[in-house]
Amino acid sequence: MKGLFFAGNGRYEVKETKMPELKSEEDVLIRVEAAAICGTDIHILEVPPGHPAAEGAILGHEFSGQIEKAGSKVADVKPGDRVVVDPSLFCGKCYYCRHGQPNMCMHNTCLGVFLDGGFAQYCVAPQSCLYKVSPDTPAETAVHLDPAGCVLTSLGKLNPQVGENALILGAGPVGLYFIMMLKRMGMGKIIVSEPSSYRRQYAYKFGADLAIDPSSEPLEQILKEHTVDGADFSVDTVGTLINDAVSYTRKGGRILLFGMNSNAWQTICQNTITRKDLTIMGNYASRFKFDDTLRILEKGLLPVEDMVTHRVSLEEFQSGIDALKSGRAIKVLVDPWK
Repeated sequence: MKGLFFAGNGRYEVKETKMPELKSEEDVLIRVEAAAICGTDIHILEVPPGHPAAEGAILGHEFSGQIEKAGSKVADVKPGDRVVVDPSLFCGKCYYCRHGQPNMCMHNTCLGVFLDGGFAQYCVAPQSCLYKVSPDTPAETAVHLDPAGCVLTSLGKLNPQVGENALILGAGPVGLYFIMMLKRMGMGKIIVSEPSSYRRQYAYKFGADLAIDPSSEPLEQILKEHTVDGADFSVDTVGTLINDAVSYTRKGGRILLFGMNSNAWQTICQNTITRKDLTIMGNYASRFKFDDTLRILEKGLLPVEDMVTHRVSLEEFQSGIDALKSGRAIKVLVDPWK
């Protein structure tokens, strides 16, 4: 089969490799139908890397497919079933797993980052990370489960209230998931800050009330015109904009830090946070929200199919990365059979 392997130091290679074998009686072999490029994949391939990964691993942690083979102890799914994968694997035994925080598992690993993932024609995964997909749900819909599930988890922390004004910093795929979901939760206004005109168009398409170019428009002044004293809550989907969030969120408001980049360091005036009585929270991965997210996707409540702007083969992978980095793409799908 073909796979896309992380080769270290910002490099990858597409090559032929042996078909993967089941390593456990609870493993399944999945024929990958669709995979998506995530911002994490971009960070993995940066120099220096903005996210760690195992050299030699097949990348791709957002993917769905059909089960080809199942181990003898696999009980919940069978060959022929279509599934989508939660790429995070938890031990279930450590302090955090036993206290309802498996996303903080002390022995956590991840398919497509540290273990072979979905940028290949086949992948082996344990049954514990599989979610069965209805026969009439397209693979290109199911593939959104991981990022949309992480957003849904974070909204549970943020606890948006009907009528509140939201500021979304960044209108990449994650920002658009937030816009879609918040629109259906009855926000007062959804205001988006995004320098790419291409992505601002998508922000409007998915429900933003205002989409502002922060490089040429006075975001602070515009917020004052449309809110009482700033956003009720702000979401940094980029991973570098905490200072913007602190500046543009009203006194007593909330800030959610969602985006990640381990190369990004910020200088923060802690006094501002204290003086404004702000609540700041982070969110890493999903926590018990994939079942709910899959139901939302299967019912067509989120127009995620309209996010797909590019479809590439494994050999065309770089063109997808370049389109995302230039801001001229939203969601790029990888077809390993193309």
